[in-house]
Order: sequence, then C-alpha cells, then structure tokens
Amino acid sequence: MIGDSQKKPPAAVTGYFALIPLIVGIAMVGMSLSDIASMRRLEMRGLTASGTVVGELKQQMSQHDVYCPLVRFTATNGAVVQFKDSTCFQSPNHSPQGAQVNVRYIAEAPAESAAVDQGRSGYWSSAFTGLVGLLAITLAIQFIRGLRRARRAFQLKMAGQQGQGG
Repeated sequence: MIGDSQKKPPAAVTGYFALIPLIVGIAMVGMSLSDIASMRRLEMRGLTASGTVVGELKQQMSQHDVYCPLVRFTATNGAVVQFKDSTCFQSPNHSPQGAQVNVRYIAEAPAESAAVDQGRSGYWSSAFTGLVGLLAITLAIQFIRGLRRARRAFQLKMAGQQGQGG
C-alpha cells in the first residue's frame, strides 16, 4: 500500500506526479492514432511513385542529433518533389544516397503529403507506440487509485482512533 496508514497519509503532491505518465500516455496514443490514420489515408487515396534518397537532413534533438532522409520523386503531374521523410535515425547514412524507395502521396498535394512507404512495419511501429501509451495510462490510473485507497484507509483509521478516544 502507498503511504503508511500508521503515521501519515500520502502527500497530495504525490498524485500530481502520476499526471506525467498519464499525459505522456495520452499523447502517445494520440500520435499513434494520427499516424495510423495518415498511413491509411495514403494507402486508400494515395498514389505510389519511385523515389530516390538524395541526401540527409541533420536535426538537433534534445539529447542528440537525428538524420532524416531527403527523398526526391516525380509526381504524376510531372512535378519534381523533394521532401524530408518523417522517419529519422540516430546514425547517419541509414538510408544511403541513391537508394530507391517507394513513396506514397496525395495527388492534390504531393509535397505536403509525401511519405516513404514503410509497409506493414509503419503500422506495427505506430501500434507499439499506442500500446506503450496505453500501458503508461493504465499504470498512472492504478497509481492514483492506490493513493486514494491509502488516503481513505488513513482517514478511516484516524476516524476510528477519534471515536475510541472520545
């Protein structure tokens, strides 16, 4: 049980720490659902083209750099489109320059919608992110419930002691 019902109840501030994994979990589930919806929309309405990795874009993250492939392809309307793929890696040259990739895009907005086709691994990756988010939410809720039970047990104990003493 959280807290010691013999001495004092769990501090109220402890419950606020449970909000961190709760909020992170909700964000992870939201991102996962958004990614899956985007992939599904591209799969259902999108067109496919052959693209070429033309370079990498180095981006600064909080703790380290990531390297995102730059891909160029020709849309069905003849426009040459270059975009930064959303799948980035911690090591450079993960997608070597000149590598051929499949690109999915929406015909009305090829530059804004283009993404390298990850196949089923994209779905699995997003689903895993969502499951980790659900786990964080579940653990946060269980922690909050444990705090409530501990507070209630302390209140009942204190009420019982006051009833016996008075």
